[in-house]
Amino acid sequence: MACLHRAGYIHGDLKADNMFYKGLDKNGCPAGVVLADFGLSQPLNSQMPTFEAKYYPGSFHLVDSLFSGKPDTPKIRMPGRKDVVRASEVIDRCSLLLFAYANFGTEVIGPGKPIRQGGCGRMGVNRPYLLPTHSIFPED
Repeated sequence: MACLHRAGYIHGDLKADNMFYKGLDKNGCPAGVVLADFGLSQPLNSQMPTFEAKYYPGSFHLVDSLFSGKPDTPKIRMPGRKDVVRASEVIDRCSLLLFAYANFGTEVIGPGKPIRQGGCGRMGVNRPYLLPTHSIFPED
């Protein structure tokens, strides 16, 4: 990611489906992370109006849920089921803040209080503020 940003580009479609890892470290965390699918890459500081207008009003490179405190909930059909399921896209704060701090040396300011280095939990207005040693989703 840092190499991509140094080259003057943003990925444009950063999500779990576009990240792969080679193995797990001694703490069980992904190691050797590799990015894929650069089809939506754009020059840094350019707007992405197609996505901004259609999917994420009020934001250019980040999903609106980071600013509104509401999860993105697409309706999907699950194989073997007749009903439609709502899938909540929940971005955990640890990943977001480690990404922001490591790549930009900055804090992320969301709805409510700032997301500071060392805090974990779900995104959103009523998100818990936990230390990284605790479970990310304690009430689930």
